[in-house]
Amino acid sequence: MGKRLTAEDKLEVLKLLKAGNTSEQCAEKMGVSAPNINNLRAQFKKEGETFPNNRGRKKLSKNKAPQLVKSSPQENKPSTSADYDYLINGIQIKFTQKPKTVRIGKNRFFVEFD
Repeated sequence: MGKRLTAEDKLEVLKLLKAGNTSEQCAEKMGVSAPNINNLRAQFKKEGETFPNNRGRKKLSKNKAPQLVKSSPQENKPSTSADYDYLINGIQIKFTQKPKTVRIGKNRFFVEFD
């Protein structure tokens, strides 16, 4: 049987969770299992406590749209590489012809050409 948390331990867990620690981090510090901390978190939420939501992807501003990256000026020689460079969330994507639309969804990336 695992360690039982006292009232003081529960207050310590509450402080750790409010500071933004994950359940796994709190469990490691307190010497209990992560599911035990998850149960405490659920109890605290029922009592009206709120915790910072720092999980998942970073939220981007709504105005962030794919940008056309201007390449450095070159001599007037035909380009054999991509003519259109897009920088999307830090990833550079190159096309040889200009896309009509570029749509980025949660699970897909859609490019439409004329």
